[in-house]
Amino acid sequence: MLELKSMIDGNIPAVSSRDIERLWSLQSQCSGASVSISTKAISQICESKSADPVAVGARTMLLRTLFEQGALENWRENDRLSKVVFDAAAAYPLPTGLRGLNPGEFIALLQAS
Repeated sequence: MLELKSMIDGNIPAVSSRDIERLWSLQSQCSGASVSISTKAISQICESKSADPVAVGARTMLLRTLFEQGALENWRENDRLSKVVFDAAAAYPLPTGLRGLNPGEFIALLQAS
């Protein structure tokens, strides 16, 4: 499992898009509230037995931030996000953690899908 510090400046490995989608769904049930979800809870909701809960959490945080900024509006389907968003978030290279994230590149990747 990644150390929490790796979310900021370490390599965040690719994860299952389904695991991100499941965490997204859990977080969405708590809309309007600030909620912490433990790595143990993340591991329990992941379909992948080898899922890294910190990596799943970091990649879900990436989507949540872009969503709250309105950057994912073109990929909304009713009250959900399109599968292409979860697929992109699962595989998008994050060799320097979230600190190295270029939101414009991520959005361009979605637009090309």
